[in-house]
Amino acid sequence: MTDANPKPLITMMPRKRMFLKENILLFFGAAIIVIIIMTQTEFELYVPLVFGAFAAVFLFEKTLLGDSLKFGHLTIPSFFILLYIILMSFPSMLVFSEIDHPIKYTYFMAVQSVLITFPIGVGLANLMVNNSSRIITNFLYLNLTKTRDDLKFFPVFIVILISSFPILILYYLYAEYIQLIEVIKSYPTSIDIETLRFAQKTTPDIIHGSFELLRRFALPFCVLYAYFMSRVHKHRWKYMFWILFFATLIISSLTLDRAPPVALLIMMILAYILSRNQSVVKALNARLIIVFMSAMILSGFISVLQYQTAFTLKRVAENIWYVFYYRIMYDAAFMSSLAFQDFSDPALFLHGKSMRIVSLLSLDYTPAYPAGFVGDLWRNFGWFGVILGTIFIGFIYQFIQIKLFTRKSIPTLSLYVIMLVGSAWIIFGNVLGTISVATLFLSVLFLIGRRLKW
Repeated sequence: MTDANPKPLITMMPRKRMFLKENILLFFGAAIIVIIIMTQTEFELYVPLVFGAFAAVFLFEKTLLGDSLKFGHLTIPSFFILLYIILMSFPSMLVFSEIDHPIKYTYFMAVQSVLITFPIGVGLANLMVNNSSRIITNFLYLNLTKTRDDLKFFPVFIVILISSFPILILYYLYAEYIQLIEVIKSYPTSIDIETLRFAQKTTPDIIHGSFELLRRFALPFCVLYAYFMSRVHKHRWKYMFWILFFATLIISSLTLDRAPPVALLIMMILAYILSRNQSVVKALNARLIIVFMSAMILSGFISVLQYQTAFTLKRVAENIWYVFYYRIMYDAAFMSSLAFQDFSDPALFLHGKSMRIVSLLSLDYTPAYPAGFVGDLWRNFGWFGVILGTIFIGFIYQFIQIKLFTRKSIPTLSLYVIMLVGSAWIIFGNVLGTISVATLFLSVLFLIGRRLKW
């Protein structure tokens, strides 16, 4: 029999020293990045002063929250805020220098305010659960072993796989073009680039939505389940994993969108780290760097196919850089700035009309471009939305972390990886994007079902 309340491995480590070391490295790393950015842009004292003030408060809150926001742990809140700093806080400095509009000062402060408001939400969630730190470390650092849930979830795994076939068939029948198939048949195709690129939007909403959930939730869950089963049960699961992985990679690439296949590879990196019961730093190795580079190469390859440009090594390399710099590192901060500029007058605020789920209450929906959750909250509710909305996001992410992820098993860990990546979608998309919310809802539903012994 195993101990019902095992002591997490992390308690045997000098935790205070680890926290201090991580925060010192974060401080100096941020300082170096800010200096580099300032030397490359038109210098304005406002930027380092605002960022420095908000970053200082963030480090203080991070220290108080301990394991909940320690970057060495792969918690949902820590993973989210680390990506936010990389993809929004730093790039917004570059975007700020390029904006020719008075709203840029509000924009920059709103972006940096997340460093304070998000941890507040995390802290509020911690107040509702005792020993949140121990719950986190127990879940992350105890060994992944065989449990009854592993094979009990197998019928669900089979049902998901079987249900994917009718979805793919319906998508094939209703989509005007299947982009990957068209470029394989003839490259370059005779189809107009814009028509080919957005062909999936011609499918009925229910079919398009089902296909998106298939490649962003259902099939990745099956891949992750097979991966973790191969780690624990070995045998035939290794073959099952590789078959599912390559099949899902192809299905994710059918529309020549870069995000789904890249997200799948990122999920595999996270799964590799979590399966080893180590901190992020200790688990990182050359193999993971190779997988990440493969994701970037794949994105560059897909970009060439998407725009049907000359297929040369130089063109692929240029697209790799374009995807990494502009689409990953720069795009979220830039699109968010557009929302601030377009809705600089409070009289223009949408009051939830661009949020399809909120608009259901009034049946008044105004489609809007993806602006990241900060830009989306701003164009709908202004400062009220940015502050309270971000606190609420921090609360929800941490509440899910400490209430639903308490016992490690293969199905639970598979859903955990999906939620880690799913939490980051709102940095690029909208705060209540239909697919993002559906992915979160389905993950929570599965987790509650597991606890209720479905």
